Amino acid sequence: MDQAVKLLRRPRLLIVDAEGPCLRDAVRALDAEGFAVAAAHDLATAWHRLSETPAPEALLLDASLAEAGLLATIRALGQQRPRLVLAVQTGAAQAEEEIILTELGADLYWAKPLAPRLAGARLRAALRRAAPGDTSPAPAGLPLGEGLQLEPESRAVRRADGTRIRLARSELALLRCLAKAGRGVARREDIAADVLGRIIAYGDRSVDNLVLGLRRKLGMDAEYGAIRAVRGVGYRLVAPDAAPSTRDQNRSVNPAFSR
Repeated sequence: MDQAVKLLRRPRLLIVDAEGPCLRDAVRALDAEGFAVAAAHDLATAWHRLSETPAPEALLLDASLAEAGLLATIRALGQQRPRLVLAVQTGAAQAEEEIILTELGADLYWAKPLAPRLAGARLRAALRRAAPGDTSPAPAGLPLGEGLQLEPESRAVRRADGTRIRLARSELALLRCLAKAGRGVARREDIAADVLGRIIAYGDRSVDNLVLGLRRKLGMDAEYGAIRAVRGVGYRLVAPDAAPSTRDQNRSVNPAFSR
């Protein structure tokens, strides 16, 4: 596609919210941010809209709409619409909820009220990451300890027994960001910008929640696993069996990242 056409094309966004005033405000705000916006008041209508041609590229789902079925809905969306960028908004942000939704495949998560410019920026960043032409480093075969190996093409981690653990787009992007840092440390600010499409403020735990969720999904130990925290700075990838040291900044790293 011609680059000028790409720049002019409005990304297709479906907003699902049962609250009429909130839905109207969100449609107007994100239309003004450059999206081609469609609306749905319920999940049945949303599924119908997702089957239309051309289909939405991103979905903004109000968490209260799905209620008890939210987790099943997100899981189904990930299985049936793997390229769909999914953003979930909720009445009040909760760290544990963010971790669970990310583990299931949600790309973005935020609390109401909608901040249009920030939401638009984060959606566009997520759409760029989901684009087929993504050329960011993909460390295929990267060993993550405990017999785990990354398979970026299938967006999964393979266990020693051959079974696979599906990754959310943000989880794969996190591993890419850490891989790109090589022997260095990926700063929290850079992870937030590259992976979450946002600028983190003081006290923002979104990056830490993403790391915590990925470790939990992979059964990875925080102290001895491949993803280590560097206090006050960020995270780095190291050899899974390397002994931890809070002061040694030159710890052994995975050979996959030696330069």
